[in-house]
Amino acid sequence: MLSQEIIQKFRDAKFGMFLHWGVYSILSKGEWAIFREKIPKEKYKKYQRMFNPVKFDARRWVKLAQDAGMKYICITSKHHDGFCMYDSKYTDWKITNTPFGRDILKELADACHEAGMLFGIYYSIWDLWVNDLDGGLNEMGLDGEFIGRGAEAWKPGKSGIDYMHNQVEELCTGYGKVDYFFFDVKRAPGEDYNGLELIEKMRKWQPEMIINDRLGVPADCASPENVIPDKPIVDANGDLLLWESNMCSNKNWAYVHDDKCYKTSVEVIRELVNAVSKGGNFLINVGPTALGDFPKENLAMLKEVGEWMEYHGEAIYGCELYPLGPGANHFRWRGLSATVNKSGDTVYIHIPNYPASGTVDNRVVIPGFPDREVDYMYLLEDGTEVDFVYEGYYARDNKSITLLLPREPGHQAVTTVAIKFKESIEKE
Repeated sequence: MLSQEIIQKFRDAKFGMFLHWGVYSILSKGEWAIFREKIPKEKYKKYQRMFNPVKFDARRWVKLAQDAGMKYICITSKHHDGFCMYDSKYTDWKITNTPFGRDILKELADACHEAGMLFGIYYSIWDLWVNDLDGGLNEMGLDGEFIGRGAEAWKPGKSGIDYMHNQVEELCTGYGKVDYFFFDVKRAPGEDYNGLELIEKMRKWQPEMIINDRLGVPADCASPENVIPDKPIVDANGDLLLWESNMCSNKNWAYVHDDKCYKTSVEVIRELVNAVSKGGNFLINVGPTALGDFPKENLAMLKEVGEWMEYHGEAIYGCELYPLGPGANHFRWRGLSATVNKSGDTVYIHIPNYPASGTVDNRVVIPGFPDREVDYMYLLEDGTEVDFVYEGYYARDNKSITLLLPREPGHQAVTTVAIKFKESIEKE
């Protein structure tokens, strides 16, 4: 298992960019297009000849992520259609056999390493292009329908397992330091893929790499998809586990021209704060176009999130969840959540639903800190002091504090109040 130091380093990063990209981006119908559109494989092959993302610029992508306040990037090396976005020696179905001809993964890995950004690789276990990994779905009828062979078809064969292990070795040994490995879509139990053996090899190739839980064997990081859990993810002893919520920025992972249901920066910021206040990381997906650029909606969202992170990052990076109130795992009052910095001298109260402007209801009540004396409070947005009074009682006679907020929110997405104490907080 990894050391707690390595796990903490990834946990401290908090915020990352997910990239789903491949020949399916040409169809602009999502990463499952070959399945949803029932496209015969021979017809689908033509997209390799068409794929030429001339706008791709790895350094620009990394800068966009950094400017948005992100600390790591994770990109699809291969999705379920089997197309490799790197120069795999085990297949011709890959990016280096397109008009573009360059190894996307290498360029992005190099740019991340150069910029000091953590680099992650997504890898689909299921592979339509490999007979012993596809569950029989490579057999197609005349109308383009996939023909499965029943439940037993999902059990991978030896050639498929070898192919998978060989490609994972390529990815773990040919792209410098890999900080995060994201498996996806196993169709059989982890032991059927010789999962424990593969994890052991990966530990040798990349001793400091976080591995997610989707291979179906014990790993490092839980990965709930398109949802943020209601409460922190803990083990049987109640100790916080490493986890990361990965989420679409619209209704699809890959670029879809007609999908305009993009999340706003307000939604993304609130989801980030929600995850971090429960002890998790947040990985938001942006789907590049076939040309290697990003939709204007995503660009606007990234810019605005970055503007919020510029002033609020101290309440995110390296922070831990903070339970307000005795016995609480996660506190919510009018949608509030809280984090605490590592030194324990500052608690951050995150307010996603700010009281209505110009009303008398610009007060927020939180449980008090019976063993600590508050020194002062202020908005992270601009340093404005926040007045407060001790009044009332809340939960087991824990004296409450009423925050007397300015009439206007510090930020429309999440207003964050920093609470400074006269002495360090003893962690519960």
